[in-house]
Amino acid sequence: MGWSIDVCSQKHEALSPATAQSRPGTRLVEWETGLWGLEGMFALVKSGKAIDLGCEGLLWKFTATAENLLPWVIEQMAKRPRGTNPQLRWDSAGEFGAKWDGKTIADFIPAVCRSDEWLIVDAWDMS
Repeated sequence: MGWSIDVCSQKHEALSPATAQSRPGTRLVEWETGLWGLEGMFALVKSGKAIDLGCEGLLWKFTATAENLLPWVIEQMAKRPRGTNPQLRWDSAGEFGAKWDGKTIADFIPAVCRSDEWLIVDAWDMS
C-alpha cells in the first residue's frame, strides 16, 4: 500500500489555485511513498497552506503555492535519493514490506516555478 505522487505546474492560470479540473503542465517531480506518505500534505491543508481538491477513485488532488509546497517536497526528496528502492517488495500478507519507502522516479526541478505559482499535486493510490 502506498502512493505515487506527482507535483506539476498548471497548464494555465498558474497564479490562481488549481481546481479538480485543472490540467497539469510541467512535471517537477514524481515519487512513490508508503501508506503514510501524504501526512505532510494533509498537514499543509490543515494549516491553510494547501487546498484539498478531493479524491476521485484512486486519485487524490491538492493545490498549493510553490512557496508553501516546495519545502515539503524538498524534505521528501532528502529522504529518498533518485532510484531508492527501485523494486517494490511484497510481504507475506501481499502488502508492501515495512521498510519500503518508495522511489524517486523523476528529478526534482524547482527552478521552473515562481514562489507565488499554484502547483498541482496528484497522489495516486497504489493499493
